[in-house]
Order: sequence, then C-alpha cells, then structure tokens
Amino acid sequence: MKFKDLYIVTGKGGVGKSLTSVALTKSISELNHNKNVYYFSFEQNEDKELIKSLNIKTVELTHLSSVQEYIARKLNSKTIAKWIVSTSFFKAL
Repeated sequence: MKFKDLYIVTGKGGVGKSLTSVALTKSISELNHNKNVYYFSFEQNEDKELIKSLNIKTVELTHLSSVQEYIARKLNSKTIAKWIVSTSFFKAL
C-alpha cells in the first residue's frame, strides 16, 4: 500500500519553521531512502545552498504558479486558472 503524506509547518515568524522543515525533510528522506520526499517552501529567502548541500529534493514553484496549478486542478482548466490569477482583483489579494 502506498501512502502520501503532507507535512505543513506553520507558526509565528522567527521561531525556526524553515530549519524544522528542512530537518524534517532530510530525516524523512533518509528513512525512506530518498524516495519521493520533497521540500517545498513559500519562503522567498530560503537558504538554497543549505538545502542543496544536504541533497534535499525540492519542488520549485512560485506562489503564483502553485495557486494557478491548484485552481487549474479544481476547475479542470489551465486556461481559466491562468485567466483568474492574471486579474487585477486576484493580484490584489
């Protein structure tokens, strides 16, 4: 049986969420022999050198592209999703 787990680390700024997330990803990756374990962060200033040096796989998406992908899957239309995220209303959010 295959399992898909998603771990989300949240909290107040400056409490170590990024460090915890990187450590958690590395630990799970080692326990699962690097199979399908990825690090994803909305952090704009993440430490890419540290992540690379730890040999952690990452998902490379921007805020906008990940939201667009989510909307596209929900509406079953990449075209409509692209239109939605390009509106001035959406950008104001």
